[in-house]
Amino acid sequence: MDQTIAGTVVIFIATLLLIFLYRIISLKKNYKQEEKLLVDYLSNFYGVSSKGMRQIRGNGILLLSRNNLIFEMYIPRKKYTISLDTISEISKVNGHLGKVGFNLLKVKFKSENYCEEAAWAVNDVDEWIKQLVIMSHIADRR
Repeated sequence: MDQTIAGTVVIFIATLLLIFLYRIISLKKNYKQEEKLLVDYLSNFYGVSSKGMRQIRGNGILLLSRNNLIFEMYIPRKKYTISLDTISEISKVNGHLGKVGFNLLKVKFKSENYCEEAAWAVNDVDEWIKQLVIMSHIADRR
């Protein structure tokens, strides 16, 4: 019985590693090196405000390019693309949608006809905020 559980755990971990490697390779193929201004391969997505507290959150790749903030979740496979010119606010918060305890990067942006918010745990929140402010020209629009 213990060998069966151990074998299942090993297979599960190996599968997650393969998915992780596949997503990294895919991202590197899809975006040229000069387009990747900032990348966090282990960012933790805390969700979007419009879907409320009962949504799936998870780890993935967060990438800042010259025109977009892009997040690709590992499992389940989801992709969010936020055009930098739709961003109205960038901040560091301690929680999002009822989940607290970490410094998070929070981005408020216009999505279709309403205001949306999304948040991520990233390695260097202050650097992400600095680069997003520069690239989104948010200060120039105020």
